[in-house]
Amino acid sequence: RRSQELVRQAEKLEALGRLAGGTAHEFNNLLTMVMGYAALMLSALDSRELMIDYVEKISEATQRAGGLTHQLLAFSRRQALTPQVIDFNALLTEIQGVLPALVGSSIEASFLPAPEAACVRADRSQLHQLMVNLLSNARDAMPEGGRLVVRMANIDLQQSAILEDGLGLAPGPYVELTVYDTGIGMAHDVQSRIFDPFFSTKEFGKGAGLGLAAIYGIVQQNGGKISVKSRPGEGSTFRILLPRVSQEDVVPAVYPYADPEALRGTETVLLVEDNPSLRTLTCEFLQKLGYTILEAADGEEAITVVHQYNRPIDLLLTDVVMPGMNGREMAARIKDGRPGLKVLYVSGYTHDAFAKEGIAGSGGALMEKPYAFEELAQKVREVLDSPGSAGISDSHRTQ
Repeated sequence: RRSQELVRQAEKLEALGRLAGGTAHEFNNLLTMVMGYAALMLSALDSRELMIDYVEKISEATQRAGGLTHQLLAFSRRQALTPQVIDFNALLTEIQGVLPALVGSSIEASFLPAPEAACVRADRSQLHQLMVNLLSNARDAMPEGGRLVVRMANIDLQQSAILEDGLGLAPGPYVELTVYDTGIGMAHDVQSRIFDPFFSTKEFGKGAGLGLAAIYGIVQQNGGKISVKSRPGEGSTFRILLPRVSQEDVVPAVYPYADPEALRGTETVLLVEDNPSLRTLTCEFLQKLGYTILEAADGEEAITVVHQYNRPIDLLLTDVVMPGMNGREMAARIKDGRPGLKVLYVSGYTHDAFAKEGIAGSGGALMEKPYAFEELAQKVREVLDSPGSAGISDSHRTQ
């Protein structure tokens, strides 16, 4: 009976993951359009400071909305990641700076960082989201105020401790994050469901039930474990363990095209996008940068355009999942006659879709929607300037 319940739960989560992926695809198309038009407005309003401020706020809001889709995908474990080595202590310090606004003045908060660097390999935005969600959850558990303790530590798990705790982790070095609050606590039946998507103890309309589910998804994606201990009236303690890595593995960020003029180009780009509004917007943006743009709505039309165009085409910029022929199949057919063509895939779908469509390792780079158009300009230039058509980078793998 227990195994049947687990199977049903797995089926529900799988269905929810498919729903999240499809929803994110459409939502990300819309967000990319809004972000792109905001960028075009900024370039045309350089003498109107107030309008510029408004447009910048629009851009910031769309980036936050994009974060919502990542949160939706986090608990379904279908989020594409940009992992890097991060000192969790340093991130904790960043969060500490905005703590008063986050938890309020009625809560006494203590931050106890590890005495040395506590490095993990993870997506920075995910870790930031994890911390904000945990602290927001603690705040909501203390409506009358209370005490909050956030502790970071480097630990080495031994086999005996793992068996005792039932964590299901391999022995080795870990970063341990503990968040303790003196709030209302939870009964056992609530604890058993708190990581379920859309489960919430809050009044209807005051919580979607995504926060702790998103935390669970983030921890699982990054190879860790999360547990909770709580009793009604005695507060709650959340414990998160993430694999620890060496500080020497930190790779500094590199921005090869910091000069805006370096983003311009004269190459010819074949743009294939089935959303007509987004295709028009992307075409206009790239033309402003100096590129010659050929347009197509799907794979069949793109192949026709290529056959009719007797000049060089430098880059194929294409959506991954389209009606009929997918991006990989189309790129393969076009590259048969133009072997030097470079490929940049973009998509609002999750990384699972890339695997199913055969994109991973297909000789093309990848960008996720929503993206700022400055990011697209950087990526287009990066792919065009690369010595060959590199495969999808490790920074876009899911873990």
